[in-house]
Amino acid sequence: MCLSPLRRPVLTPPLNLPTLLLISLTVLSTSFGANLDASDWSQEAALAELRTLPQSNDRRGKARTWVKRLEESQLDLGKHGYVESVARLFAGDLPGSRKALLKYVERYRVLPKFEYAQYIVVLSLATTNHAVSTDDFEAARVMLPVALALGKDRKIVFQRVIGSVARKKSKEARSFLEELKLKVGKDTELSANDKAAILKRVNKPKPRLPVSPPVYPFKVKDLDGKEVSLKDYKGKVLLIDFWATWCGPCLRELPGLVAMHKKYQKQGFEILSISIDKPGAEAAIRKKMKQVGAPWKQIYAGARRIARNYGVTTIPAMYLFDRAGKMRYSYLRGPALKQRVHELVIESAKAKPPAR
Repeated sequence: MCLSPLRRPVLTPPLNLPTLLLISLTVLSTSFGANLDASDWSQEAALAELRTLPQSNDRRGKARTWVKRLEESQLDLGKHGYVESVARLFAGDLPGSRKALLKYVERYRVLPKFEYAQYIVVLSLATTNHAVSTDDFEAARVMLPVALALGKDRKIVFQRVIGSVARKKSKEARSFLEELKLKVGKDTELSANDKAAILKRVNKPKPRLPVSPPVYPFKVKDLDGKEVSLKDYKGKVLLIDFWATWCGPCLRELPGLVAMHKKYQKQGFEILSISIDKPGAEAAIRKKMKQVGAPWKQIYAGARRIARNYGVTTIPAMYLFDRAGKMRYSYLRGPALKQRVHELVIESAKAKPPAR
């Protein structure tokens, strides 16, 4: 066969030894990886391999390989599953790390004696705060006990989480904030000073005129024309509620007040509502109280004068008195109010009521 002078054959240069070695290693490693499955990688082997990563020069690259292998093999690490969050953190995948830790805590609720404590402690608080920042308060509820259990300083954990929640304006955030305040109050590992420091930011006092002891007495007529005074509540735990029919937050509190009154009335708890509605609202007040089933007395005439004497500037404004007639709390709402009512009613139930 003759070759055309216009077409020369292309000759491949011979391969040198380093090139041949590189090709051989690539083929071998590819073949090795292709044959791996879940049975080739046990839980013990996976954990042992992960333990070598913190000291590795290529920790991020090896961590990514480890995570990929875990995903492909679908290996269940069981109660050691929290290490996936550490591996993803090593790999530079912080969102995946938080997600893995939350998934583990949702499954087991607690962490056993574990490795990588220095990473998990930081991750638990970061995951809790991230849940708050994304308005995932259910996830925050799941993660907070773990963050508190692992954190070296419970005060700092509470401060950071409560600070994040307090900046939120949603109804769910406010509800979660009240839960957190109750948790702080009941926490036996916090000192009184720690609790005060934690709640200082969120329990800002409302601007109001000072009320000097003895508490401002009044004697007025209720909606039914009967005289009402503080002396009528001698020896009882009394909640005075300043409200109005046009006040949305006030109306949202009413069902909770009705429930508390029903629960504690026989134990000496009473409510007195003082409506600061404008003139001509008597029918609206009666209608609203009938709708919610509120059986306690309502003051309407002279309400604004009483409100001024008590320094009311915003509503709802609730003042809680103990059986001795001393004002103990003001401007409480929701779960925090329920807790204080419970404390005053139960703790003082057996005490002899002094004269008001």
